[in-house]
Amino acid sequence: MTITTTSKLAYKQINEDGTSMNQKDVIMEAIESYCNMQYYNGEGVSLQEIRVLTGIEINAVSGRVNDLKKDERLKTTEKRKCSVTNRLVSPVVVMSEDTAFVKEEEDKLELLLRLYGYEHYTIIDDNDKKGQRILKLSGLQQIHLGDLANINQNCNLHLDSVRYWDEDCGYRYWYELK
Repeated sequence: MTITTTSKLAYKQINEDGTSMNQKDVIMEAIESYCNMQYYNGEGVSLQEIRVLTGIEINAVSGRVNDLKKDERLKTTEKRKCSVTNRLVSPVVVMSEDTAFVKEEEDKLELLLRLYGYEHYTIIDDNDKKGQRILKLSGLQQIHLGDLANINQNCNLHLDSVRYWDEDCGYRYWYELK
């Protein structure tokens, strides 16, 4: 048997015998407990930190965390150094109901943007304002006023246009999601 075949069989077995669900529950409980501790700073938990908290092997942690992200129970957050490996990582945090609602609305916003012909954009966290999300279109592109009005009318997220002058490029635009 090849390694790939063995891995697929192992994955199938842990899903069928309940091990996967048990590991997901243990990981979720560990992350939730850790995030409720007094000294928690809101920076999320790395895979290696989860391994230390749960005692589950890193390969299983990685697989279950990926499953939990697909299930929209966890999401990655801003990169930071891991307290175990001292390497730059993308830690995970529990996705709250509010976060899930915002994710749904961001998906709707992306659908509307594509509908109006905007294909090159990113939705990111604003580094200057904690919890604020912003939409940036590629280059100097701006959302046409009619499209912006229609998007704001058909989406529960409101886009506030922000414009600034760049000496090299002229006006630049981004949109705060409210």
